[in-house]
Amino acid sequence: MSHSLTGVDSFDAITVPDDGEAAVATAPGVPASRVTLEEVIQNLANRDEWLRRSMHGTLKSPPTLRIREGATVLDFGACTELVLGEDRLSGAAGTLALGTLPADVWRYIYAYNDGGALEYEISATAPEAGLVFKSADTTRRYLGAFRTTLLGLVVPFSNVRGSARQQHRVLVGGTSTSYVEMILRDYLSSVDAVPPYATRVHLRVQVAGSARIRRVGYAAEVQFDAADSSVQFATFDIDRNGSSRPVLEYQVVGGGDSLTVDVLGWEE
Repeated sequence: MSHSLTGVDSFDAITVPDDGEAAVATAPGVPASRVTLEEVIQNLANRDEWLRRSMHGTLKSPPTLRIREGATVLDFGACTELVLGEDRLSGAAGTLALGTLPADVWRYIYAYNDGGALEYEISATAPEAGLVFKSADTTRRYLGAFRTTLLGLVVPFSNVRGSARQQHRVLVGGTSTSYVEMILRDYLSSVDAVPPYATRVHLRVQVAGSARIRRVGYAAEVQFDAADSSVQFATFDIDRNGSSRPVLEYQVVGGGDSLTVDVLGWEE
């Protein structure tokens, strides 16, 4: 009688009977080195399950994400070969309505399988630490995050292959002559200007006189001198690992010097 086999997450070796051996259920007197047809098929099913789980969430070409000045929609580009479960999904460019957004919050963009069609959603739920799926929901593939302002608006935002651009001022006229933590948070807000798992931050630095910035706990520093240019740009590797702890600190060189810093974007 036929019956169904359930694959398990395994990549066991596949052994097949020699030519001429009966592919039937094991019977008394059959050497242990021989296998049944069911055992062969079971190992194939196991490999299939192993591959399915390994591929789950992979994305060949993520969509470009963009919210323009004053827009009420999220623009997304074409998406190629997102694997969710047993389905491989692709989708054309389109838009997604932003709806009414709360003030001063992070929102997260996910793709999901809607009956074989690739769809998108904006959610208040952050991704899990691996930045692949929504927390506690592996049916939603994480794509990127953006922040709203105190008025519930969205500062122009874009995300191209994990490199995001959205501007927030985090320091205005800093004058400390000894190193002090620089919170990567909009100076008018209580919400961080970069998501918790950002690994790199892009800054615009406006300096009067001279100033220095370095990573917290590191001696290496970057100096900015107005004699070179009053507006400069820098990128710092950061490792927040899901926390809101400060990762950068600054000091100005002399009395009368000052520093203003904008976050221009980040990478996850």
